[in-house]
Amino acid sequence: VLKGLLSSDEVPRDRVCELLLKSLLLQGDLKGVLLYGKRCEDLCGEKGIIVYLEAEALYGQGDYGEASKAYRRAIQLGLGYPEKLNAYLNMANAYSNLGRDLDTLSVLLEAEAVVSKEKPSALPKVWYSLITYYYNKAEFEYFVRRAEEFLRRYPKGKLSDSVRVMLGDYYLDRGDIEKAERVYLPILKSSSPLKGNISLNLGWFYLRKGLPERSLAFFSIALSSGEKEIRENALLGAIRANFVLKRWRKCLELSQEFEEKYGDSQSIFLVRYLKALSLEKLGSKEKAVSILEEVSSSSSAPKEVVVSALKKLVDLSEGRKKAAYIDLLLPLLEGREKAEYHLMKCQVLEDATECLKVSYLYPYKDIVERALVQAAKVFYQEKDVSSLEKVAKRARKILGTSRSIDPFLEKLKGGRRR
Repeated sequence: VLKGLLSSDEVPRDRVCELLLKSLLLQGDLKGVLLYGKRCEDLCGEKGIIVYLEAEALYGQGDYGEASKAYRRAIQLGLGYPEKLNAYLNMANAYSNLGRDLDTLSVLLEAEAVVSKEKPSALPKVWYSLITYYYNKAEFEYFVRRAEEFLRRYPKGKLSDSVRVMLGDYYLDRGDIEKAERVYLPILKSSSPLKGNISLNLGWFYLRKGLPERSLAFFSIALSSGEKEIRENALLGAIRANFVLKRWRKCLELSQEFEEKYGDSQSIFLVRYLKALSLEKLGSKEKAVSILEEVSSSSSAPKEVVVSALKKLVDLSEGRKKAAYIDLLLPLLEGREKAEYHLMKCQVLEDATECLKVSYLYPYKDIVERALVQAAKVFYQEKDVSSLEKVAKRARKILGTSRSIDPFLEKLKGGRRR
């Protein structure tokens, strides 16, 4: 109908053009907006609202350079509100997407000056965009000053809550918990959907600070959030807090709940690891070992969880079983830690060849010396003087002395002479 009315002289064409372009925009027909926008310009001349709607289509297509030019032209031709405000904010976003930070800031500051005179009630949206800009660009001095002023002027509303989250997170990241809680408090006392995420952040903050009991209070609030991801992370936090508090049975109870509700979560491996440790603390060593083996053998488990599970299996095992777990662990380790576990393997097996291997593979002299001493003990028990002499020679070459090996050699040679 609107397309047909474009050729009619009985209706105001500029109004028909505006309605047509808005309808096409709502339908997502961006090419149609640009096509009919040119026709409307031919029929009505350049009108602010027509150019603005063309700019919206260009922005929607990701043509940010042309969109920014069109928004500027629309403002110059004249726009009412809310279109004029949207033109400024979207022009700033277009520049931001192009990486033109100075132009982004310049447009936002211009918008602040214009809107404060023409439409003061729309100023919070401009300020919010400025605050977000400073936060994202890590210009924190300007961010804090603007955010605090925003909350003084506009203490309530969705934009205020979003500013509170940004400012509270900023203070929390810097460990200033008093300021963070002051900023968060109005949301924590409300039914805002942001309440769950803030409570979750505070819970993890207190847990990292070694205050698990305090963290549980906030995890409890986050558990009632309407967002599944927040509830999942809150339950994980509650499991870890109870583990720190050595509440093994509660840890088991919450772990079971996590497995039932979030069995497909990537955190399931960490939860099962903590469950195994709790079972071990309660005396169920066999069950703990079984779970740890499942976790450590899973190709989906995060490396750090696999490493922790294997280390615990090493602690809980003896003899060749212990050595087998170490074999699985060694490829996941690096540096000195890897050398220590390799040494442990040669000590467990009392394997002189493995101990000599340690002396060749790692540069840590104290570990090399302990490995050579272990090899010397084995050769001494086997009364193998020739191999002992080779160990002593190896010690002199690497350590500059064989004093830790010589007593074994002297005892063995002395015993032979007698």
